[in-house]
Amino acid sequence: MIVTKNAYFVDLGKTGTSFVEDVINKYCDPKFHSPKGVRHKGFEELPTDEWLNDNLVFTSVRNPLTYYVSHLAFSRKTNGMILKTLENQGYKDDNYPKSVEGYVSAMMVNRLDLPKKNHNNPEQDAWRNMPDDLGMMTMQYVLLLDRKFLLEKKRTVQEIEDWYEQYWFNPDRPNLKTIGAKNLTLETIDMIKENKEYFTFRPGMHIEKATGYNTDERVHKVQGLKYADWHNKKSIEIVTHYDRILFKHLGFSHDLT
Repeated sequence: MIVTKNAYFVDLGKTGTSFVEDVINKYCDPKFHSPKGVRHKGFEELPTDEWLNDNLVFTSVRNPLTYYVSHLAFSRKTNGMILKTLENQGYKDDNYPKSVEGYVSAMMVNRLDLPKKNHNNPEQDAWRNMPDDLGMMTMQYVLLLDRKFLLEKKRTVQEIEDWYEQYWFNPDRPNLKTIGAKNLTLETIDMIKENKEYFTFRPGMHIEKATGYNTDERVHKVQGLKYADWHNKKSIEIVTHYDRILFKHLGFSHDLT
């Protein structure tokens, strides 16, 4: 998460957050940062509801189909805790060398627990309080913006849907911005340009000069992964069902080609 005097970045990993940070840190006040390696730290330090209502709140969103590809690839690279936990509970990653089918099935259809010990301790209780037919990406956004809602009791699909209507898709909350529904690169730059009052620019820096970024949304900007290659019919069905709220409201495509 990133907090400044007037802005709060709801930082969900694997949604291009490093890219958003890099762009902001390049052009804006160097105090506007989240130290690398401590993402999601500080749930007890979340801004108050009053602060969230009065200041700029923004988050990067991502097509869930590409999110789970990036999540699995990163987990394999770092031997991530979620991957290790799923394997300890019976998931055979070797059976899916270049596919997310088994990963998302183990995580959502079979509903295996998230790790008890990880960098995001509230995740486990939040996951258990989620409806059984909603996915991890949907849960993460709710948890990061309103953790009490998910930690206090088991929720229904309708309650989660209503939460999204209130927080994300409510025209009466003009200070809540989402970037990345179509193109994270261009939307990050536009968001800064359109909300300059919340950012202090470095001397001589002008966001209008931001050019040269990769805008191909079909390929991972860092790892070069072609997202469509990692999916089959079953994995697409799983992801589009369990994170259907995001597809419904943010207009993500089911076609990655």
